[in-house]
Amino acid sequence: MVTTSGSKNKLTHPHDCLKQAFFAALHATHGRRVVQEALPEHLDTLKGGISIIAIGKAAEAMYLGAQDILADRVRSALIITASRYRSQSTVTGPVQIVEGNHPIPGPESLQAGERLLQFAQNIPPEDSVLLLISGGSSAMVEKLPESVDLPFLQRANEWLIGSGMDIQSINTVRKRL
Repeated sequence: MVTTSGSKNKLTHPHDCLKQAFFAALHATHGRRVVQEALPEHLDTLKGGISIIAIGKAAEAMYLGAQDILADRVRSALIITASRYRSQSTVTGPVQIVEGNHPIPGPESLQAGERLLQFAQNIPPEDSVLLLISGGSSAMVEKLPESVDLPFLQRANEWLIGSGMDIQSINTVRKRL
């Protein structure tokens, strides 16, 4: 039995402690809240209109956090995520949403890579760019060199993920591809 003295919230079971810690960790790392808290101290570096690129599992949440702070300053936005990481939130504003594959890159990841390049080329030179990247980005957005085809990349990623390597090591190999 675990109790906390002087607290309104008395935890009587270790399961309750773990559950509370889990939900506190989720809250502390939520993309929307993290961007809402971090962005204000950088507002003076963003000049003119703003184009947002948000990529990864938390892309939608991070975009929403930026939209909350930047509001009418956002001229355009591109969100790249996988369908299973889309939330029920209503994304508003001048935003395009593209879905890539995760955890193994697929055809949608290649299409997302092309859309990212097109989007970036169309950003007016006077705009600032806010780039928000979270986990999963390296699978969701791909632009392959001519020497690598998608089946090879997929086999390599399946092997890397199954190898037990940590994500930093996996990404080191992915960058080479």
